[in-house]
Amino acid sequence: MFFTFFLERRQREYAENFEQQTITMSDFTLELTNLPRDGFFNGKEQVLRTILWDQFEQVIDDQYKIKWNDESRAIDFGRQEEYNIVDITFAKTDTGDSILLDQMNKLRIQKNKISNRLDKAKTAK
Repeated sequence: MFFTFFLERRQREYAENFEQQTITMSDFTLELTNLPRDGFFNGKEQVLRTILWDQFEQVIDDQYKIKWNDESRAIDFGRQEEYNIVDITFAKTDTGDSILLDQMNKLRIQKNKISNRLDKAKTAK
């Protein structure tokens, strides 16, 4: 029993050390909430992505000016190396809707199977 406790403890310690010493995308990720619903841009994610990209560049540029206290040191995003926006990706963190849709799909499949069985039973008579 002591041996299993020891192994579990060592595994937790290793995982914590690994997490602290490894650079992952989550170290450089921003999570935004309260974005407009899909219908706001007629389902065109690229429009929202472009607006966000412009906003992020403006915020970075403003912060760079504040950091250096110099208007002339504004970032030229075509040549800058210190800051870089790599990608803007949309993902759902609340999967409640997805789970509900999946359950509805399973029920639809069951209904179709039962309907097919009933149809076969009726034609068999």
